[in-house]
Amino acid sequence: MNTSGDNEEGQELPSDTNAWIGGSADSDELEKGEEQQPLVIDGEPISGGPSSDLEDEASKIIAADDASDKIKKAIVQIQYNERPARLLTNRRASYGFGWIKYDDDGSEDEVDLKDVSVVAIVEG
Repeated sequence: MNTSGDNEEGQELPSDTNAWIGGSADSDELEKGEEQQPLVIDGEPISGGPSSDLEDEASKIIAADDASDKIKKAIVQIQYNERPARLLTNRRASYGFGWIKYDDDGSEDEVDLKDVSVVAIVEG
């Protein structure tokens, strides 16, 4: 690696980056009233440019997601021994049993599902 300020062909490299690109430090700033040109590839604006088509597509996706009747992460609210709790769906239990977490003190217990009353299913 050459650290003397010369490139591999023996040409001296400028120490100032702005001198290398042929401009001054002030040339990067926009003059008053001068518009910034959008970045484009093949005539299409990329990030930072006016892209109402992308915004329209994003709005449609969000609206479709909101209108969907599917729940992404369900919380099953239950009642067990007259105490509010929720069913833990990510823990394995014996057949006919399930793990619950009490809402009042946060303790967890494996219970017989015959004794559980489903109160609500909400999105978490």
